[in-house]
Amino acid sequence: MQSSPHPVTLEIGNHTYIGELNNIRAAGITRIGSHCLIAQGVSIIGSNHGMEREQPMGHQVWRMDKLGVVISDDVWIGTNATILPGVHIGRGAIVAAGSVVTKSVPEYAIVAGIPAQIIRHR
Repeated sequence: MQSSPHPVTLEIGNHTYIGELNNIRAAGITRIGSHCLIAQGVSIIGSNHGMEREQPMGHQVWRMDKLGVVISDDVWIGTNATILPGVHIGRGAIVAAGSVVTKSVPEYAIVAGIPAQIIRHR
């Protein structure tokens, strides 16, 4: 396991189910609320490395501008979805299987696609 160059807090609420083969790369504050369902193969990515041209990829410094992920209470994330750094998923939202969430999701929104877009509200 690789250590993080910045402070890390990982919080998981009560009665939350996390399926197998998930990747949670916590960075900054990564929070998963209560009563959430996170299906199999989900990636929650709390940070990214830099992409500076002057540095080889293996020597890039972790970016500090987008750290952490917040998943509010009562959220369902479908199989093989990916949640990228800096995203906040609002209470009661649903993320469809295979979606890539690149920006925050409002409460009770249902999102799908690459990148994830709102398809309706529940």
